[in-house]
This record gives sequence, structure tokens and C-alpha cells, in this order.
Amino acid sequence: MKRLLVATSILTLFFCVGAHDHELDALEIRETEIPEAGSRERETIYVREEDHTSAARTVDDLLTGIAGVDVTRTAATGSDGRGNVHIRGLDDNRITVALNGRVVNGSGVMGGVYVDWSTLSIDDVEKIEVIRGYKDARYPNAVGGVVNIITVREIEEDRTQVFGSLSSIEPAADDPLRTTAYTAGVAHQKRIGDLGHLSLSLSNTSADAFLRNNFNDQMELSGALNLYLMEDMHFSTSLKQSIQNRGMTVENRRNSDFFDSSYPEAGDAGTGGPGIPWRGGEYTWGDRSSVENIRTQWDVSLEKKINETLLRGSFFITDQDRRQHYYAIDDSTNLVLERFAKPEAGTRGWNISAETSLGRHDLSYGADGQLRRSESNVIYTANEDYFARPMETIADLDSLPDPTDRSRRIGLFVQDDFTLQEDLLELSLGTRFDYYKGFEDTVGGRQIQENTYSNISPTTGITYTPTEQTALSFFASIATKHPTEPEYSWYHNGHDPDTNPDFDISRPDFSPERAYQLDLSLDQYLLEGSLNWGVNLYTMSIDDYITVIFGYPPSRVVYNIDNVTLRGLEVFYSHHVSDQLSLSANTSLQNSEKSGDILDMGNELSDELLELPRVKANGRVSYSFRNDMRATLTTRFVGERDFITGNRAREESLALETLDPFATTDISAAVPLFPRRTDITAKLTITAMNIFDTDYEEVLDFPMPGRSGRVGYTMEF
Repeated sequence: MKRLLVATSILTLFFCVGAHDHELDALEIRETEIPEAGSRERETIYVREEDHTSAARTVDDLLTGIAGVDVTRTAATGSDGRGNVHIRGLDDNRITVALNGRVVNGSGVMGGVYVDWSTLSIDDVEKIEVIRGYKDARYPNAVGGVVNIITVREIEEDRTQVFGSLSSIEPAADDPLRTTAYTAGVAHQKRIGDLGHLSLSLSNTSADAFLRNNFNDQMELSGALNLYLMEDMHFSTSLKQSIQNRGMTVENRRNSDFFDSSYPEAGDAGTGGPGIPWRGGEYTWGDRSSVENIRTQWDVSLEKKINETLLRGSFFITDQDRRQHYYAIDDSTNLVLERFAKPEAGTRGWNISAETSLGRHDLSYGADGQLRRSESNVIYTANEDYFARPMETIADLDSLPDPTDRSRRIGLFVQDDFTLQEDLLELSLGTRFDYYKGFEDTVGGRQIQENTYSNISPTTGITYTPTEQTALSFFASIATKHPTEPEYSWYHNGHDPDTNPDFDISRPDFSPERAYQLDLSLDQYLLEGSLNWGVNLYTMSIDDYITVIFGYPPSRVVYNIDNVTLRGLEVFYSHHVSDQLSLSANTSLQNSEKSGDILDMGNELSDELLELPRVKANGRVSYSFRNDMRATLTTRFVGERDFITGNRAREESLALETLDPFATTDISAAVPLFPRRTDITAKLTITAMNIFDTDYEEVLDFPMPGRSGRVGYTMEF
């Protein structure tokens, strides 16, 4: 596979240079350019389509430098996508990830994830909007915030892009290419006269295992059709598919009989549940164990402008097939377990909205909904010697159970942004009503009862602009987070404290979370607009915070914590010193405190939400030379993070471990290849990553690579 990718990259480069002469720009990330100071409610990352020379391949790769956002990975390549992104301390089942405004968060059941970041490629992305906290009523379940991914919508002329890269991951002295990653891809956009355009893209990535068995092979395909059917009417439809075969990281300990010294010591990172009752020792899984994921999503939307009102309707369907293969730890040819599931079995959603301007009011209102569906795990192969209890198997796909409706959500929203006094006061008012229904089901012989919840979530903001260069904003809101499908199913399937005979306690009925948020920000431009700085100060008090503690019989308990409080400070700075030199930096301080968590034995060690750095910072220096060459230095600092190891149901087994702070520095140079050609653009980028060879972990027990290198190219013609 890798030789094919290398050959494809070289042939594509040679062919394009021979057929045309052209130039191409590299992937660019820049902060929102605001000519006047304003509310810092959202931050925008602009992704120049032709720029694939950056090491970034997925959306979460671009979020590492954003204040208030934490990105954690269990591997440099082929990360399982599980809980990668936090906004203000809240993970991706408490933030909303959207594609062109529609929710892409999944159900999280059957080994799925709430957001599969590994499938969110940036190949056709124009920009990414990040909203910290709940400030926009158009998005449901956005307690922590929103990541809205906006794809390319309009093109001026036909164009074709090709791109590729070769990375050496922590090169060894005797073999610099022992651990490598290759990427090759092509994207084409074709105008259809004055009617619109067609976009197609294909990319392939193959990566060796840096951690044991953590290989990754992934193909991304996408197509989009945009048509302007008549005056002021726009139709679009897109189809995206991600095909991934990812090796599950095998535990690699020096005290194990199966230790492999060619890989670093690390924990294991299999996929999610349902849990597998491995006997342990030699009766567990090892090398070649992998998960095959095929995720497909189809979107269609129609827009029509009538006078000053833009009407929009959209619909989407998501499907995901997941197949796992587990091979024996002592024999990588011995398949001991094969199972299949559909975490998303035709999950679908819709949105109907209107946007209009009425005098000083910019008004948005509408309705949205989502029906989440999945299919149960089924097992085809199981060697009973390896399991502590019998594993029920079926013969073929014809025996698959029918898809199960897990939950339905319907929401109504209105958002009004209006000017109270021109150039001085702006007010933002929004509210949404959400109705959530968890369907009845039977799991493991237990009946899950149907339940419904309904909540109103208001948000209010005011921005005071005493001068064109200074703005002060204040937001107050009450956000709602409904239970995820696993949380709802587990609680109503006998995993709540009240039904456990070991507990002599009584808890209030299971309920959604309610988050009370206050946010104060200052945004200011100085030095004739070349220097911008700002600060955000926030507090968030979450009542009935939902938690899951594993280790209690029958396997876990689900319940509401009385309260979790998060507080933080975010400081921003950017300075365009000259036409050539620009500087930017940000710092985030955050802490948390929980109360009323009666079952977590780890409370004796820490009363905080764990795994979050109290301090983090990012810096960037960029210099453009007169020949269009650009050099960039970026640095990232992440402070201490606490982890609790052991069984959270048994105090004597617990230990508090603290990961050391770390700082990494990358440096890159982007060089135009054919500066005199007008019909082709091309650029070569050379990047040295972690140049000081820092030893660090983003997640406990999963070391990240040391000094590494990357060479990439992009072309457009």
C-alpha cells in the first residue's frame, strides 16, 4: 500500500509539472480579521483549500492552537477519535460539532464515538468556526461550545489540486524511515456553466505503527453538487465516505511476557463496548487486531431568498459499519474474536430555518430534529478459551437484528442580534426549546422504559463599543445537555444506584444537565489596527452533571452529580508587525470543582474534573520572504494534568498520577516551486516537529513521538 502511495505521489507530481506550469499555496490558519473591535463570541480558522502541506489532515488537528480548546490524542497517527476535543473543560458529548450548521455528533453506542474526529477531513473545508460556551440558540446540547465546519460553496473557475506528503515519525538513527506516514490525494472542482459547480476529492493515508500495532490505513472520498436553479435559489447535495482500517494499540509493558522492545511502553487502546470478558494473561488480544470503520453521510439542502428573508431546509443520513478482528497475543494468526455492529444505522436529521433583517434586527428562527438509530453487536467468531463467560455467536449478516431507534430530539429556536444604538450597543437574545425522547428497548433481558425530557435554554449577550477599536461584551445563558444514548440506556437498564442492593442511598430521578454560564470579554485594536488583544473571563455552574463510574455491579453506575463548576481566563494577542512578520499567542487558565459525587471513590484524591491542564499556551511567529517563501515557528505548552488509575469503585485500588507539563516546538518552511508560472501553482513545505525532542504524553500511558520530520507538496492547475 505504501509503495503504491509513494508511486502515485511521484507520478502525479511529475505528470502535473510536465502538463502545466502552475503555483500553489500552503495550508493557512489565521485568526478572524475584524476591521473593528467586536464580541469575541466566535473565532474562525480559515483553511485555504489549496494548502495541504501542513501536517494537519483532520479538523481536530487545526484546533490545537485555539485558546480554551484542549486536543488530546492516544496516538500520533490512527487515533481512535475518542474524546479528542474539549472546549472549556467539556468533552465532545457536551459540545456541538456541526457541518454547515447541522449537527454531526453521533450516538456513541456499540463502540461508536460521539464525534469521530478521524473522519472529519479538511480536504473540502473552507473555514471552521469555534464558539466557546453557549451563545447561539441555533445549536442544541452546546454546553461547552460549538465547532462548525463550513465547506467550500462557491468557486470562480475550474481547478484541480493534487497533494501528498511523507512523514518520518521519530526517525531512528539506523533507519530514518522505520516509522513513516504517507498521504496522497486529488481534488477537482468543475463549474457547470452559470448553474453551479461539482466538487470531487479523494485522499489516502497510510501510517506505520509508532505505538505497538497502531497502524492506520484510511481513504476519504467526497463529492458535492451545488446548483443555482433559479434566481435566489440554491440547491446542494454531498456524499462523504471514510474507509478506515486502524490497528488497536496493544498494551506493551516491560514486565509482560509479551513485551516488544521495538515499541515504546504504552497502555492498550481498543475500541469501546460492549466490553469483552477477556480471561487475561495469554488469553487476550494482540498484534494484527484491528477495527474496520466505514462511515457514510449524505446531505441535501435547499435555500431560497424571498425579499429580505433567506429560507433554508436540510436533511441528512449517517451510516456506520464497524467490524473488529481480535488476534491472540501469543499468535497473530489466531483469530479469537470477530464482531460487527452499526453504531449509526441510518441516523437522520433535519433543519428548517429562516434568516431575515428587520430594521436593526438580524433574526434567525426555525426547527431542527434528529433520530438516532443503531444495530446491536453481533459476534461471528469466538474462541471460548479466551473469555470468562460464553460469547453468543451468529452465522451470517442475514441474522442481524433490525435497527433500533435510540432517541429522538426536536428543537425550536430563535436568535435575534440587533443594534440598540449604532456603533455603541448591540444586543443578542436567543432561546431554544428541546424535546428529548428515549425509546423503550430490551437489553440483556432487562426492559428500558420510555422517558421524555423538555427544556428551555435562553442566552443573552450585550456588546458595548465605546470606540471603533474597543469592545466589551457580556453573555449570560442557561444551557441544557441531554443524556447520551449510552447514559440513557445504562441508567434505565439497571445501572442506576437506586436499583443496586449494595447502595443504601436514594438519588433524584435521572435528569438532563443545566449549565448556568457567565462570560465577560474585552477586544481591542491598537497601533492602527495592526495589534489586536483580548481577554475572556468565564464561569460555568452545571447542575445534575451526568457521570458514569465503572466497577460497581453489574458493571457500572450512571447518575447525576449535584454540581460541577468550571472557571477560566483566556488571553489573546496577535500583531502584524510588518508585511512580512506576524506574531500571535494565547494563554488559557482553567480549573474545576465538583460536589455531591457520592459514589466516586476517587473523590478522596481529587474533587476536580480530571485530565484537564490548568494552564496552556500557544505561540506562533510567521515571516514571509519577498520571493513568497514563508517560515513559521509554532510552540505549544500544556501544564500538569491529573489522572486517577484503578477501580473507581474501590478506594484501596486507586492512585493519583500527574502528567508533567510539556512544551513542543515546530518549525516549517513553505517554498514556491514555480514562481514564474501563471498557469500552475506549486509549493513544497518542509516541517520539523518537536524539534527539541520533548518526551510527553497527551493521555496517560500513551507516549507521543519525539523529533520528527515531514515533507509535503501541493499543486493547483
